[in-house]
Formats: sequence, structure tokens, C-alpha cells
Amino acid sequence: MVLSGTLPYGPLAFWDVWLRMTLIFYSHTFNDISSSRRRYRSRKLARFSSRTFPSPGVSILRPLKGLDTNLYENLESTFKQEYSNYEIIFSVADENDQALFVAQALMNRYPGVQATIITGMLVNL
Repeated sequence: MVLSGTLPYGPLAFWDVWLRMTLIFYSHTFNDISSSRRRYRSRKLARFSSRTFPSPGVSILRPLKGLDTNLYENLESTFKQEYSNYEIIFSVADENDQALFVAQALMNRYPGVQATIITGMLVNL
């Protein structure tokens, strides 16, 4: 006697239940991810006005050494800050470091952002 809505019995019953539970789990997970993306994409970015709220100055220190994956994009995000009163200080130990060229290219692309480069390494004895 088989009632409608009951689980099947037999050698494939376990896999049938496992497949159903897996599909339910992934469908809920996908819905959660897509709703989170919609929620955060639709948010408008906060725009702070320096006339209304004077913001204190902030120094962002970016130590550099060598070329990393996505170095240009990572450093560019520093230049695109929403904060109005900041400076970027790049620190490189060697003046021939390849990361220095990426930092200089970004400084040329964003001349309105106050950015400086410090070269050399301090060794405490």
C-alpha cells in the first residue's frame, strides 16, 4: 500500500531522498544569494558632503613589494574612496620595485588625489 506523498521504498529510495534534499538545499541557497545581490546592488552609495560635516584628514599607508595579482585594481580602489579628505602614502623598499610603476601610473591617472611615494627601508640596529 503506497500513500501519495510518501517516500518510495527499495534500493533507490536513499538516492531519491538525497537528490530531493540536495535540490531543496541548493534552491534555497541560490535564492538567498540572488536576493542578497539584488538588495546590495540597489543600495545607493552614501555621499558625504564636506560642507555639512567637516571630515578629519586620513592617511592611507600602502606598503608595496613586487607585482601581485590584481595589484592595479586593488590600488585603484584606494583612489576611488568616498571619503573626502584623505592622502595615500605608498612605501617601497627598493626604488626598482615593479610595483612602483603601477603606483606611479595610478597617480598620473588620478591627479586630484593627494598621493606620495616613499622609497627606502629603515633598519633598526
